[in-house]
Amino acid sequence: MTFPPLLSPHHSPLAGAARALRFAALGMALFLGLAMPVLGAGGIEIWTTTADFELKDLPVLDLLEMRARIDGFTFLLDRRIDPNLPITYSNRSVPLAEGLTEALAAVKLEAFFLDRFLYVGPPGSVGTFLLDRALRREKLALLSNPNQGRLKTPISLDGEDGCVPSELLAEAAKKIDFSWEKVRTMPFDCWRPLHVPPIPAEDLFSLLLIGFDVSWRIDDQKPVLYPVSRKAQGEVTLGFERDELAGIDRQAYPGIRWESVIDKLKATGPFEDLADIEYKIALERMRQVLGAAKAGGSRPSDQARATEGSAPPAKRSGNRSHQRGGEQDATRILSGELRQVPLGSVFESFRSQLGLECLLDPSAENAGITLDTRVTCRFDQADRRKAIKILADALGLTVKIKGNTVIFLKKK
Repeated sequence: MTFPPLLSPHHSPLAGAARALRFAALGMALFLGLAMPVLGAGGIEIWTTTADFELKDLPVLDLLEMRARIDGFTFLLDRRIDPNLPITYSNRSVPLAEGLTEALAAVKLEAFFLDRFLYVGPPGSVGTFLLDRALRREKLALLSNPNQGRLKTPISLDGEDGCVPSELLAEAAKKIDFSWEKVRTMPFDCWRPLHVPPIPAEDLFSLLLIGFDVSWRIDDQKPVLYPVSRKAQGEVTLGFERDELAGIDRQAYPGIRWESVIDKLKATGPFEDLADIEYKIALERMRQVLGAAKAGGSRPSDQARATEGSAPPAKRSGNRSHQRGGEQDATRILSGELRQVPLGSVFESFRSQLGLECLLDPSAENAGITLDTRVTCRFDQADRRKAIKILADALGLTVKIKGNTVIFLKKK
């Protein structure tokens, strides 16, 4: 039995360093989601909800559209997949994520879950996405481009039937004040209608391009993006935590050279091999998440709220729940430990878990604090104000609070 990866928007930028997070409970792992997948409460509720599957030669597109209407998620079917590919699969009372993954695996397709969003692609597509993102983030960590922090900004995108990819990419980039160069020279065709809810811009760009076997890179200094063909991958190098490789048979990858670097293992070898390892690691994370959800014995909604705080995170559109303030906000608490987590990841978690929009004042960036700055701190039953103070102290900054917006500034 295989399970799909539920992936964090903030996969480790530096050779898997953020994967070193160790939380005392699954709840914190789901809260900040670096050692395990990050999901809003809505995502957990959707994918752990039990579902029945009785499929006989049902086209894959029909399956996805049917489940999306029933369960409230959106999806992107890779352009390389025949939408009429028939699926036959039967199972009852299984978590939706498990059922979808097994049904898709029956026709050799892979699933990628990100909060309320689902990508479905051919074999190797998810591992390619994961490795491509990890390698790009390592390069970003070495750049001095002052614009790169905006790549983690969640953005949404809608496209009508027959929409042009280059135009969608340009529209998406504009949302974070970026632009594309040479994207119109790529051999794109048109897409079916799509709706992508807010996900990090960098992930949105990758998912829009992956079906064309295209990646992307950022300019060294300017807010400009460039498409990059994946045809010639060659050898790549990536670091892994030792414990995340515990279930990997390294002898099955004779083309990879392994080197011990402090407490990590550095792997150098064919892109396809490292992508396969990334995918298997993600599958193991998913097994843990679904296993914990099953063992909880509670309803999916109760499981989500028990692991992520006593109230579900406010929806980005309208922010109705924390506009009410008062009782719901007062009950939101955090518990757990962060070790060397990118600040951008912490801000995103504060938004989803506490209903807080966190921003960096230019004075903080002038002091050397960026969204890539690593944070180490501990939350022990911290409410919103206490959590803000703990984070500010860890950064050596002060804050201004305006309603549900928190601005982190350099101390005077």
